[in-house]
Amino acid sequence: MNIRLIILLPVLAALLAGFLLSSSDSPRTGAELDESGLSEALAATTPPIPQAPTESAASHKEPDGCTIITRYLPNDDGTVTETYSCEPNAYQEEHPYESYPNEALESLAYSEAKAAEILSIRLREQDEEVAMSLAIRASALSGGDTYPILLFSQAYPHPAAINDVPVKKTYRVKYVLSAVALMLGDNSGALPSWEASIRKFSDDPDRELALLDERARQIVVEMRQIQLDVTGETTIGG
Repeated sequence: MNIRLIILLPVLAALLAGFLLSSSDSPRTGAELDESGLSEALAATTPPIPQAPTESAASHKEPDGCTIITRYLPNDDGTVTETYSCEPNAYQEEHPYESYPNEALESLAYSEAKAAEILSIRLREQDEEVAMSLAIRASALSGGDTYPILLFSQAYPHPAAINDVPVKKTYRVKYVLSAVALMLGDNSGALPSWEASIRKFSDDPDRELALLDERARQIVVEMRQIQLDVTGETTIGG
């Protein structure tokens, strides 16, 4: 079963394929952003998502039953601060789907929010576009629960800066996902922080933010359609 055919509905596929801007991140004018389609870059029990925007990195289990989590916090100047936290392993209750192979999760992801969420995190390094769409689908299937979206944003596989050079794609993706969360009633996506980064590094911040806000609105509309197609009704506002 082809996960792309199941998950990437036409509007969402076009949106996500459009939102991933070129990896060069070289300065662009407003016109250039429009031509490349700013839409070219912008998709049981779990621990709460941190309030501050973070970059998830590798972790390892220590003998004392603690997992050391490495995160990267973006600074206002575009650099990244590396931080560590120790999270008790016992706190992270494993959902039964965690033991399922990807092929099984692909079949379940059409209508099972948790399957889509877990598969989203697994695929984020392999296929960023599909992983993001799965996170959005998981949120839609759960009636607008923002956890899958913000979890993907937290685990986004690209840093905010590399060697002090800002990765603009990261700011744009995280801004849009935070904007979607806010439209769904959750302000924990640190939208002001990502907006500040865009205003600092964009050549035309007002225009860019307007385009990104429109992308967020389109995602909410698509989420409503996903829930409607699967359940016959929708509880998602927008």
